[in-house]
Amino acid sequence: MNDVNLNAVPVTSDHVHQLYAELERRVTERTAELTHINQQLAQEIVERARAKQALSWEATINGIMAEIAQSLLRSASMAETAALVIRSAQDLTRSAHGFIGFVDSATGYFTCPIEVQPVWEPFRVASGLNAFQLPSTARQWWPREPQPVIINRAVDRLAFKRVMLAPAVFSSALAGLIVLADADHDYTEREADFIQRLSTLYALAIQRQRTEAALQTSEERFRRLFENAPVCLLEVDVGAAAPLIVRTNDLVQPVFGWRPETLAHTPFDRLLLDGVLLELQQRLTQTRPGEAFTIETIGVRHDRSAFPIRLSLIADRAIVAIEDLTIEKQRRSEEEAIAEERRRIARDMHDGLAQDLAALRVRSALWHDLIESDPARLHAEIDALQDLLRQNIQDVRRSIFALRPAALDELGFSQALRQFALDFGEQNRLHIELQFTGALDRLRSDLEPALFRIVQEALNNVGKHAHARRVSVQLNLPESDDLTLTVQDDGRGFEPTALAEAVSRGRVGLLQMRERAERLGGTLDVSSQPERGTLIRVTLPVVKALRE
Repeated sequence: MNDVNLNAVPVTSDHVHQLYAELERRVTERTAELTHINQQLAQEIVERARAKQALSWEATINGIMAEIAQSLLRSASMAETAALVIRSAQDLTRSAHGFIGFVDSATGYFTCPIEVQPVWEPFRVASGLNAFQLPSTARQWWPREPQPVIINRAVDRLAFKRVMLAPAVFSSALAGLIVLADADHDYTEREADFIQRLSTLYALAIQRQRTEAALQTSEERFRRLFENAPVCLLEVDVGAAAPLIVRTNDLVQPVFGWRPETLAHTPFDRLLLDGVLLELQQRLTQTRPGEAFTIETIGVRHDRSAFPIRLSLIADRAIVAIEDLTIEKQRRSEEEAIAEERRRIARDMHDGLAQDLAALRVRSALWHDLIESDPARLHAEIDALQDLLRQNIQDVRRSIFALRPAALDELGFSQALRQFALDFGEQNRLHIELQFTGALDRLRSDLEPALFRIVQEALNNVGKHAHARRVSVQLNLPESDDLTLTVQDDGRGFEPTALAEAVSRGRVGLLQMRERAERLGGTLDVSSQPERGTLIRVTLPVVKALRE
């Protein structure tokens, strides 16, 4: 405002009025300006107060949510989590009453894991049960969406002035319920938003409990199946660089000779022959997840003896099933030997008896003419017939004898072998010398059938191919070494290269004997020269000091 010099200008009444009017206008403008500024300041103060209150509300909510989240992370019980959720909801909304429960999947009722207030007792399904059911009056407001429902008025048949219902929803399915009643004010949308966040965490807690219960049930079922399975099972960490056994069932002891507790957290290759684990890991890398495979390989017992096993495994699982194939391999070996013996007998009958009978049928047609025309020749024909029949009878008897194994259980191994050698020698006009040296009581019972079959096959080969007169069979069991079996004849022998040719023609007797010895951890060697006989030498391990 400019200063006015009253002395320089003559003052008139009109002039004074003008000056006062100007002054009043300027004061009015300044007052309005200050009033507007004050209103803005007041509004800003209110907004800041609201923001501070909102920040305080959010800080409180975040603290509550963090506390509940921590309870979920530390796997608190359902009762602890439920108590924390409903207490927080009541405190923040200043509600006099609160109810919390999860849906029982079997009944559909709400099960409250904590003690309820007396006001909720009318909703209990039956005395003594923690099962509750809301009345139809409340269910008609049941939310179709997961948002809470606010009812700020009295409800018929409900002793509440105000109610808020918040469903706990997981994967679009109702998992539980939170109910608040009788706050000291009308429930607000801000409170409903907070309760919805609480119900989301509560739904996660319910699902976690259900998942843990399902896992516990599954684990218990798996434990029973694992422990009671009729096969040796091992849980193995196959993903580790050096796979470890986690646990085994009780059948590991009869199969491997180890007690289950002694194998826990030990290397898996302790039970396998050297190199088998590498083969298994390579197979795993070639197998798709979820795909099972089975291999037959070699296991190692507690006493370090090797034996055949069948190992089954699912590529992305840690369960390994192992079967002892010792008996099955023996049975297979016996079946293969029987099958080969049947094929040999069939060939012998086809090449010998069948052809001889066919020839006799043709020659017998001439005998009618010889009765009167040439009696002397007929007598010669009859003599030849007798020789041929005698030879065929011997062949048939030899085949029948080969099909009828000696009674090992009735006579014992040594006596059964002596009886077989005696009978076979008589049938084939062979002098067989059988000799046992060393401690026969060291011979394992599981080796007796295999040794008997090897001797039987060796003598069959001598009788059919060697044209020998004498055969020596020696079984030696020294006190501190492996057993040896030798079968030596004085027959015509053969070139070593002839063995491969014989195998190619289907004569697999020696090959089967070698495979039988190798399956028992031993060796079989054959040496022969033309006109200098044949020597078969078998070596088998004798680990045990006493017979089983």
